Parts: sequence; structure tokens; C-alpha cells
Amino acid sequence: MKWIESLGGPLVLLPTNKMQLWLGNAGPSKPEESHYELACDIKGFCGTLTINDIQAFVVADESNPTTWIPNSEGGQLIRWMAANSEEQLMSTAKTIMEKQHLDSVVYFDSTQGEHHLFDSVHSGTENHESIKVELKSNKSEIRTYFAKKETVWLVVHDFKKC
Repeated sequence: MKWIESLGGPLVLLPTNKMQLWLGNAGPSKPEESHYELACDIKGFCGTLTINDIQAFVVADESNPTTWIPNSEGGQLIRWMAANSEEQLMSTAKTIMEKQHLDSVVYFDSTQGEHHLFDSVHSGTENHESIKVELKSNKSEIRTYFAKKETVWLVVHDFKKC
């Protein structure tokens, strides 16, 4: 299973064919207006922002290892905050939604097909680590769940077709 993490800031999810529009920490003449800074302004575990008429999904909060697990409805971004093993983390991720630890719901308007999740500090044209995410719909409802129990802490962003 492939995991990625940022250098310290948020991760961003964009359609592969629109990644070049993301300028990271470069961009507008004022650093506080960079795409990276806009992503850093997202409060909570996630949110969206619009850049050049496309919506970006921002995985905010801390720099935690993150992976994509596809499923028939869409898929899940799993964020590893604390666990003794990947097996322990994934076992908890499977039960988190059954216990209704719902934190927030966000709607993401994008395109169906291939997207990439990468560190928001980088521009979309840089050669950097990313995870390929295949979205099944032009609009996704993303339910975010948080679990904190004994030795396992995690966040699940559950993508469903709208």
C-alpha cells in the first residue's frame, strides 16, 4: 500500500489534467495569496477551494501518512495519526463509519476519472510524490470520520458518488 505525506502542510487533490494550474507556494506576488497559503487556511480536517475555475479538495490538519483505498462507491483517503501497525490502523478504519464518528461533510465538484493527491507546497508541474485517485463521479460527497481510541487515531475521508 502506498502512503504519502507532506513536508508539513496540507495535501491537495486535483484532476490530473488540471494539475498544472496549481502553483503551490509560488504564484501570486504576495506569498500570503499563494495556493499553498490558501490551502493552509482550510480549517478542520478538510475542505475545498477554487483555483482558476476548478475545485481542489484539501486534506488539511497535520502532516500524516495518507493512502487511497478505492471501492465501488468511490473510495477512502485514510490518514494515519497513530497506530502500532498498518494492519491495526486498517482494521479500525473498516469499523469507524459503523460507529458514526462523523466529523464533517464536504461536497467536491470535479471531473470523473484520474486525480492526484500531493503536497500542496509543490506546484502541479513539479516532479513530486503523489497518489493516483480514480473518482467515479463529477460530484462527490465526502464524509469525514475521526477515531481516537487507545493506540489508534485516524481520519477517514469517505468519497461517495452524488
